[in-house]
Amino acid sequence: MDKPSLLSVDVVIPVYNSPDIVKRCIDSVIAHLNQSIHTVWIQDDASNVETREMLDGLTYTQVHVHHALRNLGYGQSVNEAVARSDADLVLVLNSDTELRENFLPTELYFQIFPILTLEED
Repeated sequence: MDKPSLLSVDVVIPVYNSPDIVKRCIDSVIAHLNQSIHTVWIQDDASNVETREMLDGLTYTQVHVHHALRNLGYGQSVNEAVARSDADLVLVLNSDTELRENFLPTELYFQIFPILTLEED
């Protein structure tokens, strides 16, 4: 039986300050989507030093941080981060989002994580 192909998924998180909340968001993305994520694009919208240092200290290999030189606003920040992605799907999250298990609609979940069925003998 052929192995089903998985859709690639990138996550975009626009960030402006609030390092503790942002860190919880990123941690929850890694905890609940780790196997399916290609890249997590963090678009820092000219945050304060504390937020920049937290973002620069992240050790997740799939997290890529881009620091804007000036505040671009939510829409432009999201558009710039999405433009960096080459994934099949891009999930845009507000930086105060904390993912939980089973947060995706069932139909989308099975497109990203197809069920492998075993052939009976």
